[in-house]
Amino acid sequence: MATISKMQVRKWPIIFILWALIVFGTTIPIVSYIAVGITAIVILRCDNRYTIPILFAIEPFANVFKASANSQSFFTMLVFLYVGWNIIRKRNICRTELLTAMYGMYLVVIQLVCNTLGIERTLKFVANLFFLQYALVNGQQIEYKDIFFSYIGGIIVSSFVKLSGVFTNINSYVDTVVVGQNSFDDIIRFAGLYNDPNYYAINVIIAMCLVVIMFHCKKMKTLYATVTLGILVLFVGLTSSKSALFMLALPMILLLYSNSKNRRHFIQLVFIATVIIGAILIIAGRITVFDTVFERLSQADDIESLTTGRSRIWKEYLSYFAEHEELLIFGRGLGAGLINQSASHNTYIDILYYLGIVGGALMLGMLGLIAKQRESNNEKCFLNSSVALCITTMYVFLGQLFYFDLIYQLYLAIVVWKMPLKRTGGVYE
Repeated sequence: MATISKMQVRKWPIIFILWALIVFGTTIPIVSYIAVGITAIVILRCDNRYTIPILFAIEPFANVFKASANSQSFFTMLVFLYVGWNIIRKRNICRTELLTAMYGMYLVVIQLVCNTLGIERTLKFVANLFFLQYALVNGQQIEYKDIFFSYIGGIIVSSFVKLSGVFTNINSYVDTVVVGQNSFDDIIRFAGLYNDPNYYAINVIIAMCLVVIMFHCKKMKTLYATVTLGILVLFVGLTSSKSALFMLALPMILLLYSNSKNRRHFIQLVFIATVIIGAILIIAGRITVFDTVFERLSQADDIESLTTGRSRIWKEYLSYFAEHEELLIFGRGLGAGLINQSASHNTYIDILYYLGIVGGALMLGMLGLIAKQRESNNEKCFLNSSVALCITTMYVFLGQLFYFDLIYQLYLAIVVWKMPLKRTGGVYE
C-alpha cells in the first residue's frame, strides 16, 4: 500500500518540465540527464500518487528519452529503479513476488537448455512483471483520472511534438514509415514518437477508450471530451493503419453505450449525426485524413495484402511449430532469433515461440495473480472490458511481448476492469 513520503510535488508542473527536457534532450543530450535526475528523485522521494502518473505521462516519450539515438532508453532504466527501490524498502516478500522471481529463474533455465540466453531481454521481461504488481498495489489510493489524464496527455503532447516538425533531431530517434508516393512527395504514415504506426495507434485507441470512460463517469466535461476525441481521431487517420481504422469502432460503440446508460439523448443524437455527416464527407473526399488508409484497403486483393504480409509470416511460424512440435511445450526461450529474419507481428504467436505452452500459461497465471492484488468487488459492465478488448484484438497484429509499453497497457486494462462503472442510483463511485 502506498505510504506518505517526505516529499510532495505538484504533478503537472513536473510533467511539463520533463516533457520539455526530454524533447530538448534530442538536440542537447545533457538535458536528458537532467530529466533522468528529476524523475529519479520523484521515484525515490515522492508518494506513488505522484510517481505513477508521472511515469505514465513520460512513457509515450520513451523512444526519444535517450542519450543518443542508438542508446538504451532512460525510461527503461527508470523502470528498473522503481522496481529496485520497491524491493529494497519492502520488509517482507509476498507470495506473488516470490513466484515472479521463480518464474524468472524458470525462463533462464529454459534459455540455458535451448542455448538462447538473452540476459538483457530476460531482465526487462521480469522487471516489467515486478513493475506491474508494485504499480497496481502502490496505486490503490491513486484517483484513476490522474493516471488516465497523464497517459492521454502524454500521447497527445508527444504526437504534436512530432507533428510540428520543429525538433528535427527527433527523426534520428524514430523511424519514418513510407507507404508510397504521390506526384510531389513521399506518403508518410504518422507514428508519433514510436517507430511503427501500429504500435502508436493502439495507444491512441486506448486513450480514446479512457476519454469515453471519464466522460461516462462525469470526470470530463462534454466540450473537453469532444475536442480530445476529435484530436485522437485525427491521429488515428494520420497513421493510415488498417487495423486502427477498424478499431475506431470500439470507442464509438463505447460512447453509444455510455450515452444510452446515462440517458444523454441529445448528445446521442448529435454524435450519431456527426458520424453520419463525417462518413458522407469522407466518401465525398472533403475530409482527406483517411484517404491513404482507404487507398491501402482498395489495393488489397487477398489476405496477404490485406494483412500487409502478416498472414504469410504467420504461416511460416505455424509451419515451424508443425516441424518442431517439441518446442511448443517449452518454447525456444526469450533470447531466440527470428524465423527467416522476420518478426511474427503477433503477440500470441510470440508467446508460443518464445515461451511455449507451459511458459505462456505460467505468464498468464502470473498476470492473473498480479491483477488480483488490485482490490475490486464491484459489478461489471461493457465499459470495464474496453481496454482489455482493445489490446487483445490489436495484439493479433502486433508483436507486443517485448515492447516497452506492454506493461502500461496491461496496467490500464486491469485498472479499468476493476473500476466501478456500473450505474447504481445515478452515481459512479
